[in-house]
Amino acid sequence: MTLPFDEPRLRAALRAAWSAQTAKQWTPEMPAAGQCNVTAVAVHDLYGGDICMTALETYDVPHFYNVFDSRRVDLTDSQFDAPIAYDDTPTTRTHAMKWVTATELQTLKAALELQPGGSQFQAITEKLIDGGLKGTELDSLLESFCAELVAADVPISRAHITMRTLHPEFGSVAFRWQAETGKHSQRFERTSESPEEWLRSPLYHLATSDVSEIRQRLTANEPTWDFPIFDDLRAEGRTDYVAFKRFFLDMSNSDRREEDLQSAEGMLLSCSSDHPTGFSEAHLETLRALLPPLGLALKSGSNRQMAEDITAIYLGSDAGKRVLSGDITRGSSRTISAVILDFDLRGFTHLSETHPGTVIIEMLNAYFGEAVEIVEQHGGEVLKFMGDGMLAIFDIEKVPNARNAALSAAIAMRDELEVFNIARSNADLPVTGFTLALNAGDVLYGNIGGRARLDFTVIGPAVNTTARILGMCDPLGQQILVSSNVAAPLRETRKELVSVGQYRMRGVADRHELFTVD
Repeated sequence: MTLPFDEPRLRAALRAAWSAQTAKQWTPEMPAAGQCNVTAVAVHDLYGGDICMTALETYDVPHFYNVFDSRRVDLTDSQFDAPIAYDDTPTTRTHAMKWVTATELQTLKAALELQPGGSQFQAITEKLIDGGLKGTELDSLLESFCAELVAADVPISRAHITMRTLHPEFGSVAFRWQAETGKHSQRFERTSESPEEWLRSPLYHLATSDVSEIRQRLTANEPTWDFPIFDDLRAEGRTDYVAFKRFFLDMSNSDRREEDLQSAEGMLLSCSSDHPTGFSEAHLETLRALLPPLGLALKSGSNRQMAEDITAIYLGSDAGKRVLSGDITRGSSRTISAVILDFDLRGFTHLSETHPGTVIIEMLNAYFGEAVEIVEQHGGEVLKFMGDGMLAIFDIEKVPNARNAALSAAIAMRDELEVFNIARSNADLPVTGFTLALNAGDVLYGNIGGRARLDFTVIGPAVNTTARILGMCDPLGQQILVSSNVAAPLRETRKELVSVGQYRMRGVADRHELFTVD
C-alpha cells in the first residue's frame, strides 16, 4: 500500500492539529455501510504520544498501517477502546481512533502543508526570501506575507510590525496591514518621553521584558493579559491576538542590561484574527516557524532603507544613491552643469565667542534647517555644511529651469529668514543674517579624499568663483550676489535682477559682472 503522506511531517501536523484531549472525544463506532466519504482513519497513541494515519484500501475489510513501521493492524469493533495487537503481538498501549471524512482529510492536508517542509510553508518562505533579496519596501513585504497566509487559510485579519530605525528625526517605524483597508506605514519621531499609548501596549511589554510571546483570546471571560488595545480590537470584531518578538542579534548574554534590551535591533510582530475560533495551535506553530525568514527579509529591507536614509542625510540624495550604487572609487567623477549656491551666516565668529556652545549649535541647526528646506523645495541638493556655511547645487540636467529655481530659492531665503529672525528675536534667541552667492558652470562631481576617508562633492573653477563672489557681498554691501552666468539668461523675465557692476576677484582671471536682487 502506498501512503499519500510524508510520514515525519504527518506526525508533526497531526500533533499540532489534535491533542490527546480531543482524541478522547473521537467517535469509536465504525461508520455505517455506504458512507463512502470515509477515506482514512487516524489513530492517536495515548501512551506514546504518536499519531498515525492511513487511507483505507477497502471499506469491507477496514484496517490501517502503522505509518512508522508499516505494520498492518486489522480493525474490529472491540479494538477501539482496547489494546491492539500488531501482527498478533500483544501490546499494552491504548489507542483512540477517528474515522476521517474527505473534508476533514483535506483540512488535515492543508494543515500539513503549512508545517515546516510543507509546500505552502515553503512557498511563503521563498517569497519572503525573494522580497528580502529584492529590497521590497517593508509595508509591501508585510502585505504580501499576510496575503499568503490568508490564501493558506490562516485566519489573520490584522498584522502590525514595529522596528527601530536609524534616522535623526525618527526613532521607529511601524507597518500595519488590515484585511479591510490594506497596508499603512508610519514613522515615529524621536522624543525624550515615550507616548502613553506605547507604554501601555503589549508590544512595549515584549520589548522590555524577557517574555517572547503574548497570546490572548479576545473572547475569553477571564483574559490572561489586559492591555487597552484589546478593547479596541474587540470593538473591531477581532477574536484572537498573538504577538512575537525577534531580535536581530544574540541576546543570550546574561550580562545584557535592560537598556540593551530596549534598544536592541529586531522586530515586534502582532497578529489578530476575526475568525470565530481564532488561531489554532497549528496556525501559531506556522507563525512561529515563519518568524526567522520574515525577520531576515525585514532586516534586509530595513538595512537597505537605513543605508539610503543615512547616505541621503549625510551626502545628499543624489550623492547617496551614487555611493550605494557602487560609485565609491577615489577619484571617480563626472562633469555636470550646475547652478552653485554658496550660503554663509554673518557674524558667526563673534556669536561663537559670546554665546555657549549649546546656543551656537541650536542656532546653526535652526538657520540651516530653514535654508535646507528652501533649497530642497526648489529642486536643489545640499552637498555639505562647512562651519557656518552651506554648499548646494541645482543640476541643470535634472532641475527644470535650474537658474530660475536657484534665484527663486535665494529670494525665498531672504524673505523667509527675515520673518524667521523676527520670531527668534521675540523668543529672546540670538539672530543673525546671511550672505549668498549664485554662479553657474561645469563642475566635477565625485569622490575626493584619502584612501579610506572620502568626500562626495563638487570641485572646479566654477565652485572657486562662487566662493569669491560670496566674499564680495560684504564689500559691496549686498546680501545676495548673482553672477552673469546665472543672471544673463533670466534678465528678460526676472526684472528684480539689478547689476552692481563688473569686478575683478582674487584668484579669478576675468572680470565678472555681478547682480543683486531688488
